[in-house]
Amino acid sequence: MKRFVLLLIVLTFTFSCKTEPKIAKDTYQINVTAEGVYNGIRAYIVDYENRMRPISIDTAMVVNEGFTFDGNVNIPTIKYIKVDGVKNNLPFIFEEGILNIELNKDKIEESRITGSQNNQDYKDYLKGLNLEKTKVDSIRMKLIAANRDKNAEHVDSLRSEYKKSMDKMSTFSHRFINDHVDSEFSLLLLESLTKARKHNIDLFKENMTNLEKVIDKNNKTKFIAAKINNFIKRNEASSLLDIGNIAPDFSAPSPEGDTIKLSDIKGKITLIDFWASWCKPCRRENPNIVKIYEKYQDKGLEIIGVSLDRPGNKAAWLKAIEDDNLQWHQVSNLQYWNEPVAQKYQVRSIPAAFLIDEEGKIIAKKLRGKALENKIAELLN
Repeated sequence: MKRFVLLLIVLTFTFSCKTEPKIAKDTYQINVTAEGVYNGIRAYIVDYENRMRPISIDTAMVVNEGFTFDGNVNIPTIKYIKVDGVKNNLPFIFEEGILNIELNKDKIEESRITGSQNNQDYKDYLKGLNLEKTKVDSIRMKLIAANRDKNAEHVDSLRSEYKKSMDKMSTFSHRFINDHVDSEFSLLLLESLTKARKHNIDLFKENMTNLEKVIDKNNKTKFIAAKINNFIKRNEASSLLDIGNIAPDFSAPSPEGDTIKLSDIKGKITLIDFWASWCKPCRRENPNIVKIYEKYQDKGLEIIGVSLDRPGNKAAWLKAIEDDNLQWHQVSNLQYWNEPVAQKYQVRSIPAAFLIDEEGKIIAKKLRGKALENKIAELLN
């Protein structure tokens, strides 16, 4: 009897080892069965970074209705599987480990992914998001019908319902994260939301607080969290530059070496103009600003130019000021894109302009040419 029990234990251990294939650290293996997909068709793992054209991460060729991807991976991310001739792509979590995928070539979104808790959580998220979208679409169709029937009372009711449904859908991702605070996928989802066009930074901060346990899990999750925290900080700094807020004060050296402070410049309207001698669009814009300054200087317009010229290029900066006849305040630390004033104002391209009133409030930004002149005319005429 004892021999039988011992044999049973050995067999159990042996077979359990055989059913759990292992893979090296920081590597992936994705085994895909693709029924109905012809031999020779190519498949890809692709990334849509910053909504640009797809970037291929890995490729494979279909053989006997299947294919395999394998290679190295460091940080988990959301990627897509694309198969030539198959409509749409399959989103999945690209991470360390072994994934098995049963590809549905007719409805790729119904493909089955196993081998990863993160991918199961992703599937649950997409299912919930699609339910929210279905509700919104249903209300929208009812609203279209009510408009067609000219049922004003019903239209007003449906508009209110539609708005509530849209608001609920817009926060679904953040609510999902709060409901799945133990999932690494929630952290990946939050990182993906940083690429959206609109953000609610308060919701990001709430999610990050709730995900502290996941963030502390390993170096990879800490790395992803650091990227999200940097995103939050950048957006909080950017919000300080919203129209209606007080413009951040600054000081910087003039061409003569004197320190000029924004708060020392008193005008009914002050234009902060970010430019550089090497910037061709800036140099083309300078004649417009000269014309505006000559026209509105006596009416209370002040200008302070902030140059992003390179270190050691003071001569080029001074020559551009003289050549372009820039008769207003000029400052620069000559630190190129590391110019402290430009960083404070979140300037990532030039020319860039901010208009502030005599109380120091930002009243307009991102204006050039005729639009800038019209705004100043509106304010001073």
